[in-house]
Parts: sequence; structure tokens; C-alpha cells
Amino acid sequence: MNAQKNLSPGIVYIPWPGDEKLINESVEHYRKMDDPEIKRAILRKRELGFIGSRGFAITMLAFHRVLTERYGDSPIAFEHNCFLRWKENEPERFINEHLKEDDHES
Repeated sequence: MNAQKNLSPGIVYIPWPGDEKLINESVEHYRKMDDPEIKRAILRKRELGFIGSRGFAITMLAFHRVLTERYGDSPIAFEHNCFLRWKENEPERFINEHLKEDDHES
């Protein structure tokens, strides 16, 4: 039997007191990344898939905010202020539209 990766289509995020501080710390981390680093981060997160961790949800929400701020777009959907998931055809479309090819990636 073949094991499937990324079984979860998304993750439910339930805010807790103090989350905004954690989100802002992650936002600052992602703001420092250049385009090749953003691309690698997107691909790593896509490979990992959505895991049932509150910390993961916080970092994905921060990443979504930075992508939206920087590019006016994000491959991550944040629906009803509680559900994070990849948008359809993502992150491939986002990478093709917003991030230049980096021939030096490994």
C-alpha cells in the first residue's frame, strides 16, 4: 500500500491570547527574506503539507500576511478567519507569476 503525503487540505486556526505577538515575530522573519528564499520556503511548506500544529498555523498565517503585503497575492487562503489552506493550483501559479527562476537552487 502506498502512503499518501499531505492528507490534510488545510488547518483550522483558533486564535489564543498572545498569538498576535507570535504572528508579528514571524512576520518580521519572513519580511527579511529575498525572492529566492521565499520560493524555497513556499516549496518546503508545500512538501511538508498542513500539519495539526498551532505553531504551524501561526507561521503560515504570518507567511500569508507577508506574501500578500509584498506581492499583493498569496498561494495560501485564509477563509472565515479560521481555515488556512493552499489555494487551487498553488503554489505553482504563485511562483510562476511572482518569483523569478533561480538557477542556483539546489
